[in-house]
Amino acid sequence: MAWTRQDFQRPVTLQIDLNQATYQAFLNCINSFQGLETTSAMEQGQSVMVSRVSLERFVDNLGVLAGLTHKDGFDVNFTPTLAFKYWDSLVKYLEDAGFFKRVDREDQY
Repeated sequence: MAWTRQDFQRPVTLQIDLNQATYQAFLNCINSFQGLETTSAMEQGQSVMVSRVSLERFVDNLGVLAGLTHKDGFDVNFTPTLAFKYWDSLVKYLEDAGFFKRVDREDQY
């Protein structure tokens, strides 16, 4: 059987650009607070369950975003205050870099 040109297909290579990856990492930071971390324990003969937002997930997502942006200053051991200060600096960095689309009031109508 002879091969024809139609029989050969180049392998599909999936690609995303840096803006797409940064966008997803940015959303992951925002969405870090949608899930709850639940712990349970026995205290004085009673079962106790606690659910709370995980700061650890937020810090991990910040680390991914920091890696994509090459922004210095990330620390895996951030306190809540420092994590949000770093988040603020990342948002400003992305804004200054032109990552966010600006919508002029005239364009809205």
